[in-house]
Amino acid sequence: MASLREGIEKAQFQTPPATKIREVAEKFGLQPPISVLRLARLLKPRTLDWDTGSVGSGELVTGNGHLSLTSTGFWKFSGEVHDSGDGATFGFLIIPKFVDASGRILFFAESDKLSEDENLSFSKEGHDLWIARNWDAIRSGGFTWGLNASTESNVGEILGTVIIVVLAVLAGTVASQCNEKKTWTTDGTSATCHTT
Repeated sequence: MASLREGIEKAQFQTPPATKIREVAEKFGLQPPISVLRLARLLKPRTLDWDTGSVGSGELVTGNGHLSLTSTGFWKFSGEVHDSGDGATFGFLIIPKFVDASGRILFFAESDKLSEDENLSFSKEGHDLWIARNWDAIRSGGFTWGLNASTESNVGEILGTVIIVVLAVLAGTVASQCNEKKTWTTDGTSATCHTT
């Protein structure tokens, strides 16, 4: 038990020495029965990094994206997008190739309107316990991405288009996890497939 206590003391949050295992588990969203091994893994986070490399959307924009996830649920989505001279609106999306048992996925997106020849750097970060709860499946599933741009559409239309395209690719990739569910709904940070 000494190594568990040491792990608790080194965790990303401060805990008093007399903290109970159940209290620590609740900080990670775990419910009884609590696996001490799973809790120990959460106290020593693992990191996963995905890069899109240099990508483009026709001749309108080019860019690259990077998604970093930790086994404790922290995430950071960053990248750069360059307009090729036409002043395009873009949508850039990265999705782990995993759908949970309830049909939920998590996606990371950036969208904006660029001026002619503009370079845009972006960086977003946050925390979602869904990542921690599904860590092994996310890590083994890989990721997919989409970059779409237009000189005629607004940000919402472009992001909606890239979400639909990437979800279609994802649905084919994880069809066994999504079964016969064909209709996707999104709340802006996650999507769920529903029975049609």
